[in-house]
Amino acid sequence: IRRPPRSTPLYSSAASDVYKRQEEYNCAGGFGLGIRSTIKASEIGTTLAKHYGAIMQFMAQNNITMEGYPMAIYHTWDGKTTDMEAVIPIKAPAKGNEAIHPVILDKGPMIIAHYYGPYEDSEMAHTACLAWLKEHGKTARSAPFEEYVGDPGTEKDPMKWLTKVYYSY
Repeated sequence: IRRPPRSTPLYSSAASDVYKRQEEYNCAGGFGLGIRSTIKASEIGTTLAKHYGAIMQFMAQNNITMEGYPMAIYHTWDGKTTDMEAVIPIKAPAKGNEAIHPVILDKGPMIIAHYYGPYEDSEMAHTACLAWLKEHGKTARSAPFEEYVGDPGTEKDPMKWLTKVYYSY
């Protein structure tokens, strides 16, 4: 289960460790195909799996090439529900269908936290990014997103699962 950010950063030693694995990055932007939905926080994992499957099937049927790793954009988060978007990045703009729509991926300066571990603890990476933004006098200019590097279906050790958490500023 993915946990997007709290509205107020909380300090923890684990968050401090994530804070040490951050980098500033100038993102070139890009394109994707996505499915957006408002769901209960407890449904994030199953919803992402379902949406990624539908997007990948659509891409295969339309000869669209994946470019990068699956992502999720968290437009809102209140701890109980989220307005989130499952996104597969692609090489070039493409049209979707009634359920799958084109996404323009954010570009410009960002702070990225590299989080290794179980998905349900990835909130600490959001906390670290929010703390970095505050410390540097920056404000997030768009919804945060996560990039999921690796595949839990093939890598059984959750401490090897990398989630990159991005905040643009």
